[in-house]
Amino acid sequence: MVFQTHSLLVYQNFQSLNTKQLHALIFKTHLSPHPFFATKLLWFYAFNHDLCSARNLFDKAPQRSVFLWHSIIRAYAQAHHFNDALSLFNKMLASKTKPDNFTYASVTRACYDNFDLDGMRLVHEIVILSGLGLDSICGSALVTGYSKLCLVHEASKVFRKIPEKDLVLWNAMVSGCVNCGLLNKGLEFFS
Repeated sequence: MVFQTHSLLVYQNFQSLNTKQLHALIFKTHLSPHPFFATKLLWFYAFNHDLCSARNLFDKAPQRSVFLWHSIIRAYAQAHHFNDALSLFNKMLASKTKPDNFTYASVTRACYDNFDLDGMRLVHEIVILSGLGLDSICGSALVTGYSKLCLVHEASKVFRKIPEKDLVLWNAMVSGCVNCGLLNKGLEFFS
């Protein structure tokens, strides 16, 4: 039964009804406390735009791993429920669960999509204080965020501090310059 349930979870094209049926099956087979299944179900609910069920699952989860926290925060950020995403991030910090760079990237996105420069700067500061350092995941989110707010100088400072630059980070920096009308600066980074 565990293998069958796991196989179903790998399949990504669930409709909302199927997700609820799968949730009931997982609950019935006592697999619901397992963080893997809870996180996967939460993603299916979010994928089907059912934030209410996703939040209900999250609230009832006996164990909230960093992955489960990240999943609910990202789900709210992607659905443009920025205040909910930021509120959950604050609750995550209060719960003593340490965010990872994927979580920081999702929170950064919630801030810049909401044009919340102060919030984004606060997240940037928390990332630095966390000791995780800037990697291409979190760095790309910060570069994109500062660029979307046309703070290309701030974006380039973040960009320069990241030791290993991948294609996503380079694209974020170049397109940030171009989108803010700084074509020569974009070409400079491109060269």
